[in-house]
Amino acid sequence: REAAIKVLSAAMAREDGFVARFNKEVQALRRLSSPHIVEFLESGESDDGTYYYAMEYVDGETLTTKIRQEKRLPWRDAIDYAIQIAMALKAAHNAGVIHRDLKPSNLLIDHSGSIKLTDFGVAHVFATTQLTQPGGILGTAEYMSPEQAQGKRPTKKSDLYSLGAVMYVMLTGRPPFTGKTTMDVVRKHQYNQFDRPGRYAPEIPSELEQIVCQLLEKDPDNRVPDALFLIRRLEQIVNSADRVADDMTMDLASTNQTSMTVATGGRGPEPGPATMMRDLMQAEIDQQRSTEGFTALLNNTWVLLGLIGLIILGGFYFLGDREPHADEQFTTAVKLMARPPGDAWLTAREHFESLIEHDPVIWTEKAQPHLKRISRYETSRAIRRLSSRSPVARSEPERLLLQANHLVETGEIRQAEQLLAAIVLVLQGDEDHRQAHTVASELLDQVRNRPELSAGRREFVRSALERATELAAAGNASAARQTLEAVMQLYASDAGGSAISRSRWEKRTIP
Repeated sequence: REAAIKVLSAAMAREDGFVARFNKEVQALRRLSSPHIVEFLESGESDDGTYYYAMEYVDGETLTTKIRQEKRLPWRDAIDYAIQIAMALKAAHNAGVIHRDLKPSNLLIDHSGSIKLTDFGVAHVFATTQLTQPGGILGTAEYMSPEQAQGKRPTKKSDLYSLGAVMYVMLTGRPPFTGKTTMDVVRKHQYNQFDRPGRYAPEIPSELEQIVCQLLEKDPDNRVPDALFLIRRLEQIVNSADRVADDMTMDLASTNQTSMTVATGGRGPEPGPATMMRDLMQAEIDQQRSTEGFTALLNNTWVLLGLIGLIILGGFYFLGDREPHADEQFTTAVKLMARPPGDAWLTAREHFESLIEHDPVIWTEKAQPHLKRISRYETSRAIRRLSSRSPVARSEPERLLLQANHLVETGEIRQAEQLLAAIVLVLQGDEDHRQAHTVASELLDQVRNRPELSAGRREFVRSALERATELAAAGNASAARQTLEAVMQLYASDAGGSAISRSRWEKRTIP
């Protein structure tokens, strides 16, 4: 029997967790039976220690390949594929399996147009031991649900979110969110708002656009309840479109019949050959007369010059309108930044990023200060979320992050920087604490780039030194010395961002 074989090499089998995860995938496939899920055949281990399992061979292409070839799929094809995918998810969810990595490259299309879901390598099986600790992130960034991005336990609605992202890319040719890095995309799934699919595919029915947007809701409770409900909604859209098409066909047929009746004057018998020839010749003469006037108009030189002028003016208007539009977008974003930190800031960031993408030379410098403020806000919000989960940190990385944030808030910048640098180094490559590593990296970057803090510190030290100078000039040498020594005690250890260097203190004449 022709089959596809998936293997886990002996080298990988020696790594902790790989065999368990491979066996878990086999366990998931054994439980599934659907015409839209690849059929499991058998599994085992070869003599050289290679684990394997055999599954149905699908002779065709992936959905990724099809989208790359066609750019955007017709909306009826997208619905057809979405219904088949939803059927696969319904079968999996009924069997207690959540796929967790639904994406176009895991969807195979055979030559008959049937789609099959494959690759349950990161699937979660209900009532089984987890292989990842809480907080671990598994999945593909462009199609990952917000709750997965936060390291929460996935549900069947997580798969439905991923299906919404797959439908979005089928209809528009692009995923709902893109970014320069994986974590950038993950963050956008959690906080950003995507462009409605109708912006890129205006021909799709509004009901279909509403379903895609509902599937991509941040809150799982706002998504469709299950795969079966989604199937019924999609079938209704197709049926409704078919009824409209049938009605239009009937109206057209009725109009044609009415036209024939009017042409014969409702008198019954059709006219004879001579009458028909006369009518045709008269119609031809009338058509020539109507076109002669238009042709003569176009042959007029001044008319042509006027039309060319209008086209040129229209081009200038169109091109000149772009920059004011960009200025208006920037003004809107700045107004949003004037509001209290929250969703308004995240919307502003979309405007800034769009402007930079359109013209980085003009907008990068203007938008960068605002983007830094938004980044600091997001980092602080991420830390607050960590601290709000429980009065006591759930893990050692969380405890250290909270400690570092406390140092920042209390002004112990040098100690915070040292602690954060150590956290980033230790968590580098640790998949179980990827979120903590990201938060630590962003907070460390902010600590190292806080010009307003350095400026405030310089002003504070300058004022203290002036007071010491005044005390010395007034003859109070003891108080002046004590003031200078107090400043040194406060900031001598802050080598990373001190407002005044130790060498300057040592060179200052102390009476």
